[in-house]
Amino acid sequence: MYQALAFCNDLKLAHYIKIPPRHTFVCQIVATMVNTFVAASIFNFQMSFPNVCTKDAAFRFICPGQTTFFTGAVFWGTLGPKHLFGAGKRYNLLLLGFPVGVMIPIGEKPAITKK
Repeated sequence: MYQALAFCNDLKLAHYIKIPPRHTFVCQIVATMVNTFVAASIFNFQMSFPNVCTKDAAFRFICPGQTTFFTGAVFWGTLGPKHLFGAGKRYNLLLLGFPVGVMIPIGEKPAITKK
């Protein structure tokens, strides 16, 4: 999901700065292929260590990513968004970004271009 959103963001940025879509697409495909081979190579290298993802692993490779979603669920379940974004809390002003983000495109006048 993140990769698709990043790809769409790159295509939109390239459109804004007038880079042809075919060039953008080819660059994205090449970068994706390079990333695929590098990530797979690193993963295979890491999995070659003895006892990897156990408590006895060399270099302390304990695979903390296995508990990422559990930790996130516990964090938001115990702390909750009300303690971060509620009235008078630390990140309350960040919520102003939603109405400002809606109003900025509405308030802009479209640019008239001559062809």
